[in-house]
Amino acid sequence: DPIRKAENATGQVAFLCNVDWGEEYLPQMMEILESKGCGATFFLTGRWAEKNPELVQTLEASNFEIGNHGYQHKNYSTLSRDANREQIQKGEEAIIAAGGTPAKLFAPPSGDHGQQTLEAAESLGYETILWSLDTIDWRDKDASVLVQRILKNPSDGDFILMHPTEQTVAALPKII
Repeated sequence: DPIRKAENATGQVAFLCNVDWGEEYLPQMMEILESKGCGATFFLTGRWAEKNPELVQTLEASNFEIGNHGYQHKNYSTLSRDANREQIQKGEEAIIAAGGTPAKLFAPPSGDHGQQTLEAAESLGYETILWSLDTIDWRDKDASVLVQRILKNPSDGDFILMHPTEQTVAALPKII
């Protein structure tokens, strides 16, 4: 089963950032997280890594973790086990070619997965990661809505999902 929360993480949460676009906001997000002493895992698509090797290398040189978000943003639940495997493998190869070392964490795009996705990821040595709190920052353009959504009911070990957007940059200091 996918991991949606950290066990025994008293008073702590984890930030997950799925990256397939929004590179113009990534440096600001990294700066905010670093200035507050926070870590995060940035799940990169392979096609994004190919287009943004300098940002992959910046992430690699930082204290942030790089995760695999597959090669392309597709509905992985509709793909065969082999097609899932190919997307994950191709994503990993693109991240490595761009200068990154992918952690063995895989986040399926949109959280969309089936048993064949989980099996494909596991066969490549990955743990599949989902989230327990979602900023829905790709939809809502108001930073205060994002902040309220996350601060309404956080709990120990939550995985908080975000994307590199203007409103996330605005909301992040308040969420932290």
